[in-house]
This record gives sequence, structure tokens and C-alpha cells, in this order.
Amino acid sequence: MFKRGRVLVIALNSYLSGVHVICTLMIISACTKVTQELKNSALESFELFLHLPLQSYFPEHEELYEDIVVFERYIHEPVYLSAGGFFTIDSSLIFKLMGAITSYLIICLGFDKELIQHFTKQDNSSMLIN
Repeated sequence: MFKRGRVLVIALNSYLSGVHVICTLMIISACTKVTQELKNSALESFELFLHLPLQSYFPEHEELYEDIVVFERYIHEPVYLSAGGFFTIDSSLIFKLMGAITSYLIICLGFDKELIQHFTKQDNSSMLIN
């Protein structure tokens, strides 16, 4: 049988895990929105550059032409936020985390002999009652 302290620890860990999951989802959502806004603002600012009244060539406009060329290169590069370069923070991270947590729980449950014995005894006792 489970001890009362172990149940309390499991409940507390579950609560704290839930808080961490909610915070992580909020961070992922914010990072996804930031990257989308960066892409949109880059495209809009490039369109503004293209509509500047530069009908004729003047030496003063040389720097502006160079800026437009450099800016055009940066538009085609992918925009993402990363955690120190280890992994990107976007909406696919949610599914990666769920897969890692599920794998970890399956491994932990496989090694928890007391939990396995508890459920095995409970299943055997219910078979005897029926």
C-alpha cells in the first residue's frame, strides 16, 4: 500500500509539473508570435524600401541601395528563437516535449517495482471477487 507521504509528494510534484507545463506553453506561444511578427515586419519594411522615390541615380543614394541589397538577403534567411543554440523554440517544441515526457514516464513506471506490485495485487484481488 502507498504511504501517505508518498501520495503527498506525488500530488505536489504533479501540481508543480502542471505549473511548469503552463509556463512553458506560454513561453512557446510568445516565441512563436514574436517570430511571426518579425517575419511580417521584415517583409513590410522591405516593401516600404522598394516604394521609396529613387527614380534617378544620385551618389547620395548609394548607401541606401546597398542597404536594400543587404536587407533583401536577410529577408530570405529563416527567423527563429533558440535556447542558447540547443533547440529552437517554436510550436513543434510542444510535441517534442510531450514525447520526451511520455518516454520518461514509461521508463520510470517500468522500474517502479512497488507500483507494479500494487497494481498486480489489486488486479488479482478484483479477479477473486468476481
